[in-house]
Amino acid sequence: MANPLKNWVQFLGVAAPIAGGLAAADEPRRFPFYLAGVFCVVCLVAWWLEDTDRVAAFKERLARAGVDRGWSAVKVGGAALGGAAVVVAGWVVVLQARSLGAEACEPPPDVRVMAAPENMAMAQAEAAGFVQAESDADGCLAVRVTVFEAPPPGNVLGGVFKDMGVLTELPRPDVWLPATSAAVEEVVRNNAPEARLSWGGRYVGPPSPLVLVLSEPDARRLGLTASESPTWRQLAEKVGDARLLMPSPRTTETGLVGLAALRSGDTADPSQQRRGALAGRVDDGGAAADDPGEVLCRLRTAPEGDPVTAAVVPLDTVKEDRPGTRCDAPGARARQLVTVQPDGGAMAVDRPVVQVRWQDGDPDGISFAERFGDWLARSRPRGAVPAAHPRFGLNDLRNARALMNNAWKPRSVDFMLDFSRTMNTPVDDGTLLTEARNLVYHTLDRLGPNDRVGLWRFPDAPGGRDPRQLVPTAPADEAARTRIERWLKQAREADAETTPLYHAIAAAARRAAGEAADRRAGGDQDGPRALVVLTDGLDDDPGRDGRATRRELQAALKDANAPDVHVLALTGAGCPKELVDLGRTEHRLHCVPASADGDPLFDALFRSP
Repeated sequence: MANPLKNWVQFLGVAAPIAGGLAAADEPRRFPFYLAGVFCVVCLVAWWLEDTDRVAAFKERLARAGVDRGWSAVKVGGAALGGAAVVVAGWVVVLQARSLGAEACEPPPDVRVMAAPENMAMAQAEAAGFVQAESDADGCLAVRVTVFEAPPPGNVLGGVFKDMGVLTELPRPDVWLPATSAAVEEVVRNNAPEARLSWGGRYVGPPSPLVLVLSEPDARRLGLTASESPTWRQLAEKVGDARLLMPSPRTTETGLVGLAALRSGDTADPSQQRRGALAGRVDDGGAAADDPGEVLCRLRTAPEGDPVTAAVVPLDTVKEDRPGTRCDAPGARARQLVTVQPDGGAMAVDRPVVQVRWQDGDPDGISFAERFGDWLARSRPRGAVPAAHPRFGLNDLRNARALMNNAWKPRSVDFMLDFSRTMNTPVDDGTLLTEARNLVYHTLDRLGPNDRVGLWRFPDAPGGRDPRQLVPTAPADEAARTRIERWLKQAREADAETTPLYHAIAAAARRAAGEAADRRAGGDQDGPRALVVLTDGLDDDPGRDGRATRRELQAALKDANAPDVHVLALTGAGCPKELVDLGRTEHRLHCVPASADGDPLFDALFRSP
């Protein structure tokens, strides 16, 4: 019998590209197996061509014709054609098998991760690595991890664990990644019974103290060096009137820690003077970044000269700020930064990993959530922490939140709720009226003791047309909040037949303008006034000329003491076209996006004028 391997080099040359194509269609690491298989097939084809009687007769005719030397080429060509057939068939089989395999994949369990805004980038990167590590070799996903942003500090309990809702429904988290343990303490002390939080002492890395960072020229001007360790109070005095950059205290715990650090030892003083000093300095004009890395980028790209610009960020943000990883603005890398680490470590973020178990949770999802928590703790080891290490506690968090409220300039906010029966329309969280009530609850938490707040409804009765003030506008202290919350609890169902929207806004605006003029005449210096209208967006005022009521509204908004009017249509359709058109000419009228989760309204109410 002829030896089929005598031309093995040629056969290997044919088999290698065929095996490479098959491996590329499946898994590159399986190339050696495909090479062995295809090589055997090519050898088998060559043997068949060598030994059959029909082939022998064909070779004899070639010899008589004097072209017997071409037989080797015929064999290799035949093997190549056979190999080509193998690769085509194999490619189809592999792709079909992979398609069937993908169709056969079971839906993976979901792990929902709620991360503080400043932890979002880290959480998303770790989630991608975890999913890749857990996935099967056949391409099936073992788990799906969804990362979403946590509500602002102080709203996690009500917005997630108490299911209050703030116009948009957040998923129920299986893993929670706050920036501080203090946020966990606040939820644990007031937790809803359907969720059980397990802390377990796991953290993403060691505690990272907040530091002050500034350019070398600015550091020299202020007499600061990286070698000194002043207290935060001393440091705050040195930075004086500097422009301060930090993660937003309104949306991040890191910003609140920074705010507490700058006002360290001064948290009990609610004076108007401190409020005025902080306003506009710690929130970057309402446009502060959430990501500490972005804050550092803004410092690098800030113009030189007056005023001095400094940033307050966690120390690990500075350590991880390597060339090419963040800033890409021209000249951003040329600026050398000085890091000043104040004495003591209480003003720090520690990033705990919190497991959340719901009563109706999926066992597979719970198991993967625990494994992801372990993954996070291993990805950045915590290391040794001194037993007496001070930390940012719950009282610190609450004091910082009070400071943030005091940092806003005074506002006078009146809420006016639509009580037409169309507000009883069912939605996910109850009715449109329920959503309106929840938004008022949510915004009350954002008001400081120097603000003023009131509550209206329209129309005033089932057959009425005028608005009615339910809670007179007064300082937003505990008593005023209690009166508003008590009334909201009673507002279960809307009872009016009509929606005189334009007339109600005009009447309330005239009343607010009159009160503002009287207070100003009496020597009071109130801040900007706002009327927030929560409605379904329809104007239904039977027997009235629509153009006349729009002119009435336009005239009311032209008063110098009139409030800014913010209309939020809860149905999703947005403001009526007539209001949108009017808002283009009347600067006091604003239509808040219907898809708002609260923040656009808060920005409109509280940004510095």
